[in-house]
Amino acid sequence: MEFYPIFCVPFGFLAGNVLVSRKRFIKILFFILVICMTAFNFSLSLVASRCNFGSTWDWNYYAKQLKRIYLLPRSTLPFTFTNDFENRSIYNGTMVTDSVSNSGIWSAILDKNYEICCEHSVMVRDFKGEIPKFITVQLMVRKVEPGPVEAWLVCSFEENNEINNRQMQRLKLYSENTRSWIPVFWTFYVPNKLSGDTKINFYVWNKEKKSFFVDDLMIRYE
Repeated sequence: MEFYPIFCVPFGFLAGNVLVSRKRFIKILFFILVICMTAFNFSLSLVASRCNFGSTWDWNYYAKQLKRIYLLPRSTLPFTFTNDFENRSIYNGTMVTDSVSNSGIWSAILDKNYEICCEHSVMVRDFKGEIPKFITVQLMVRKVEPGPVEAWLVCSFEENNEINNRQMQRLKLYSENTRSWIPVFWTFYVPNKLSGDTKINFYVWNKEKKSFFVDDLMIRYE
């Protein structure tokens, strides 16, 4: 939105040339374009809660908004959430550092003082009846010390502040490499018969309080 004043300059130049043009079809085409752009912007303002919900520019979230204003098919799946830790609005208490990163400038850091990171939650009702069957998590991890790092990938299903189902996968990094980023993948299974009030939560639990970095988190609901 802060770029609108800059865009007004070329738009005003274009509008001025169109209005003095003798070609009627150019004027008609221009006014149709302006009406469509106005309707598009107004429709997005009614459904979008924020500019970006995932990474610095989250195309998956943007596509979701286009579905809500019927410019794309209404299916909500698959849906992918990404967090490259460049967007402060979705840190959710995660500690970040610019000392190392797999992409961009920032990455998440876990150590003895920071036990939880990469938190993300979504309500089942947001999938509009298309409840996902699988949740696939992908992230990049970099060790600080050569010894083993034991942490947990946690996916829980909560309703009325009570955990109905919690799945945990041990994150074991036995490689001695402390200079490279290691990819981690895991797929969680979604329980049957979840109500719309169920909240799906994901986070990385640094149970042993070891030191390591996390970057480029991707959660795919499908």
